[in-house]
Amino acid sequence: MSPRSRAAAVTLVALAVLAAGCAGDPQQAAAPPDETSPTSPSSPTSATSTAPVRPGAWVDGLPVGPPPEIGYVIGNTYHSPEGRMVRVLRDHGVTSIARLGDGFLVTSDQIFEGSTGVYVLDDRGRVDTSAGQPGHVPGAATVSGYPVLSADGATLHWLTFTPPESGLDLPTLLHTGDVDTGDVTTVRLDLAPSFLTEVTGVIDQRAILQTGWGGRGETWVSDGAAGLTRTPVLDRASMVSARARLVVAALGDVGIKVLDFDTRKVLWRQPHSYAMAFSPSGRQLLVGTRRRMSVVNARSGEVRHDVAPPPYRQKQWYAEQLAWEDERHLLASIELEHRAAVVRIDVRTSEVELAVDWTPTDGPFAVAFETRP
Repeated sequence: MSPRSRAAAVTLVALAVLAAGCAGDPQQAAAPPDETSPTSPSSPTSATSTAPVRPGAWVDGLPVGPPPEIGYVIGNTYHSPEGRMVRVLRDHGVTSIARLGDGFLVTSDQIFEGSTGVYVLDDRGRVDTSAGQPGHVPGAATVSGYPVLSADGATLHWLTFTPPESGLDLPTLLHTGDVDTGDVTTVRLDLAPSFLTEVTGVIDQRAILQTGWGGRGETWVSDGAAGLTRTPVLDRASMVSARARLVVAALGDVGIKVLDFDTRKVLWRQPHSYAMAFSPSGRQLLVGTRRRMSVVNARSGEVRHDVAPPPYRQKQWYAEQLAWEDERHLLASIELEHRAAVVRIDVRTSEVELAVDWTPTDGPFAVAFETRP
């Protein structure tokens, strides 16, 4: 999705970097105090067989932990942390989901040149066709990237536009949704329709917009209304932590730089790397290369942990979706042969446990984690 690989819980994310393998043991870096209590897995299940090892077989023998502490969609069913289940967007796969009032805002697998469908759903997971709602013309307005939340989680922000190839002449609109009430305000932007025009992040109700193709476009910052300010220093912005007030931007074809949003200063650079996801606090950043994943200090770039679960070292690992569950744990979806599972990874020890067992799915987008600040 555009230049970014948002897994943050950031991302229709296909993390091919996870398939490259990693040699050696995880780095035992000094760790800060826990911000959340680590999960306690139950007794491992046995998995003994003389049959040839099949892809994903390592998941079957994992210890079983508690379900995810964040909401998720698997097989078109949304599961809330409280245990509520809702069937959502029955006709298409879900690539992202966020709460909006009593219902949801979702993006779908209707992909057209980098943009995707976007829908407002009611509390029963049905498309809200009421007048004035962003989802009232299914397939007409599209979104690039995922909607994003403000630092306090109170407002949801996304931008819709119409690809020129559609033959429709609709304006570029910036939407702000009140997460509690579901009310949506919309302003028209003086911004020509463009592929991969998206809200990369929002800080102090100012949306950071990335326009253009393949990360070679421009970055604009809104004033909270219809005004836009061209911000070249943030060009190629791919990821934002509203809580830490940090911006990740692309550096060359493969590389990243991290900037302080307030001072606009570059804090650090790292070539040949990809930014995957900020932790919930924004103090940690998951970074990938062709050969490893690392958790780094988001403000300094200092490596805190190398993350290499056993199947990753054995080159049997491929994650479709990735999200931070808390400051210590990652959630990753494993999708194989019309079924999917979710595993939990301890970033300090690289230990893995099963969070959601294998579930039948249909289509290429089987799992989506709920949008968080």
